[in-house]
Amino acid sequence: MDEIPKGFGEVTLNVTGVNVKYSYQTVGDRMYLSLDKRGPFIFGSDMISELKKLVDIMKYREGLKVILAGKLPAVWQMKPNVSEFYTGLPEDYRVEGLYGTSARKEPVRITLSKVEFDLVSLAETGIRKTASILELRKDEKGNITFGPAKGRETDVSDVYLITLTLLGAEAANKKAVADKIYWQTKLMDLYARMRVAGLLVGVE
Repeated sequence: MDEIPKGFGEVTLNVTGVNVKYSYQTVGDRMYLSLDKRGPFIFGSDMISELKKLVDIMKYREGLKVILAGKLPAVWQMKPNVSEFYTGLPEDYRVEGLYGTSARKEPVRITLSKVEFDLVSLAETGIRKTASILELRKDEKGNITFGPAKGRETDVSDVYLITLTLLGAEAANKKAVADKIYWQTKLMDLYARMRVAGLLVGVE
């Protein structure tokens, strides 16, 4: 198949009688449809019908896979007691991985009213967010540093929640201790709320 140009676009879906625009990006043979950037996303029968039409249309592009992305699909893969703290994928999906590793993992497939959809997996999200955190970048003084870009500090907390979900509390808490400076300087409000919920053990 021809390579699909990398870039962003919009698609309008009918959500319970209201036309709502959602953003998407095509990367290689994948179309990432972000479900929660523009407004409500309610899985009624008409919503499923709209998504099915979209997926059917995309199938005419040989080899193209439609991946449901954004905050909601990840939340569906997390335990209810931690999902409220999750921020979501960055809007730029173009990060391919960390130092040569591939960010692409098998999507999670769900079935709603007998219609199947692929969701971006937590493993893939975790690699992309880790790559964001560990990317070499220049600070305001021109020094080369590691760390998330300004405004993306919540990638640190999302990696913690993904690690907690996939690898368990011990691995997640070790990661949180290593990122202690972010929790106690850039993520103070989130830190306080998550501590109340019994998370971030060992990050004092």
